[in-house]
Amino acid sequence: MIVFAVISVAEIGHATIGSLIKERYQHNCLEISPSAWLVATSSTAKELSDTFGLYETNGPAFVVITASGYWGKAPTNIWEWMRVKMEAPNG
Repeated sequence: MIVFAVISVAEIGHATIGSLIKERYQHNCLEISPSAWLVATSSTAKELSDTFGLYETNGPAFVVITASGYWGKAPTNIWEWMRVKMEAPNG
């Protein structure tokens, strides 16, 4: 699968974006902060973004970024989640 970082741009949108991600990607998402989530899917960044249905509304701003590699300092569960999802086959 492909892992994406979805980032809510303004605090006012955090809850809305988070709810949409949890609803649509229930078993393939991980909240890493109040404004950022990891989502695993075989979709493209645009397709993932389109599932939120926010372009036709005055909804919250967000950014979707494809993760091609990763490094940093975070709790073990984040690294394990990313490893498992990035090694999972697409589909």
